[in-house]
Amino acid sequence: MSIESGLKSYLGGKADLTSQIGTRLFPLFAPQTTTTPFVVYAVVSEPHDHTLTAGAGRATPRIQVSVYDEHLADCRVISEIIRAHMQGYSGAMGSETVSAVMLENEVTLYDPPQAGESSGLYHVEQDYFVMYEVSVPTF
Repeated sequence: MSIESGLKSYLGGKADLTSQIGTRLFPLFAPQTTTTPFVVYAVVSEPHDHTLTAGAGRATPRIQVSVYDEHLADCRVISEIIRAHMQGYSGAMGSETVSAVMLENEVTLYDPPQAGESSGLYHVEQDYFVMYEVSVPTF
C-alpha cells in the first residue's frame, strides 16, 4: 500500500467527513462532473531520511488536501473536520505506520467560473507533512 491509499482509507473511514462529502475523495483531481463538496489529495513531494550509510526507514511527504465547494463556509467546515483528524495524528493509515502528521500551511482560494458554468468554486488547501515508516533498501 502507498501513503496515498493509506490516506484515502484513513479519511474515507471518518463518518463526520463522509457525512459531508460521501465518497467524493479523489487522488490528484476530481472528475469534471463531480458534484460538490469534494476533496482532492496529492503528494507534492516525498523526501526520505538518510543516515551516513543507508536509508533511515522514514519518509516525510508533503501532502496537499484540498476541499472544494460552491460555498466558502462549507469548505471551511469540511477542512476543519479534516484538520481535526490529521493534525497531530500518529498511528495507522491503511497499512502505513505514521509517526506524526503536522499541518504546515492552509490557504483559501477561489476558482472563477469556467465557460458555461454559473459559479466558481472555493477551495481550502491544507499542506501536511506526514512522517511514516518506509522499507530500507538492502544491497
